[in-house]
Amino acid sequence: MLITTVAVTNWTCSKPYYEALPVVQFVSAVPYGNDSLLVTGNISSQGLSAVQYAGFASAEQPSFDIMENQVVKSAGSVGHFTALIKAIQDSTYYIKCFAVNSYGYTATGNYVYTVPAAGPQTAPCAKSITANTVNDAGMTYNITDGYYITAAPTYGKVDIEADNGGTEEIDIYFTTTPINGIYTTSDATNLDFDTNPFDCGIIINNTYLVNSGCKVYIALNNTAGTVTVTYCSLPYLVSSSTYYISGNYTISN
Repeated sequence: MLITTVAVTNWTCSKPYYEALPVVQFVSAVPYGNDSLLVTGNISSQGLSAVQYAGFASAEQPSFDIMENQVVKSAGSVGHFTALIKAIQDSTYYIKCFAVNSYGYTATGNYVYTVPAAGPQTAPCAKSITANTVNDAGMTYNITDGYYITAAPTYGKVDIEADNGGTEEIDIYFTTTPINGIYTTSDATNLDFDTNPFDCGIIINNTYLVNSGCKVYIALNNTAGTVTVTYCSLPYLVSSSTYYISGNYTISN
């Protein structure tokens, strides 16, 4: 349910009109996962009728309409309410919360939150894997070539390709240019419809797709112009058999 127009009932009693409206406060915003904020508001008074719904609006500039990027929550009583809103690392967001009853709505001023840039991320198993190698189905391959290239549209935006110059090739596709963080594997052959900036897809030897829900760790070194990729025991199917691949390699970006 979105706020579009608000019908205001005439108020003829001696109390001022604002006392008929809900009283709402913005409480907090904390990072949630790689791409969201968990935001909390509080209704301290419902006004002179029950709260019908409450929610949040957000934008990347301070002047914005309450209808922008709305997340609406049902709220029939006073107390805290929460929601998840999309938030990209190293970005600043302006957030309002609001509450609505039959007399109209009340919205807070802007709460300003800057999402910190993630630090370099390394997989837990990285120290057990020799640098610039991949262990695939029990075989270790030295990574001799690495490319950071534009992907075909179906496969996302960027492809980090690594290979040993012959028998082994691993392509990791991203929905947008990767930054420091932990990514989650999805369907690499359908990333152009995936709006989550922290999803990726992995195809091994141009054939085998790593299962969804696996973690890939990205660490950028902007000074050196490199990106290090690490991941631990990611499963993939060949016919009806499951195999695993782990990696720790650095390429130029």
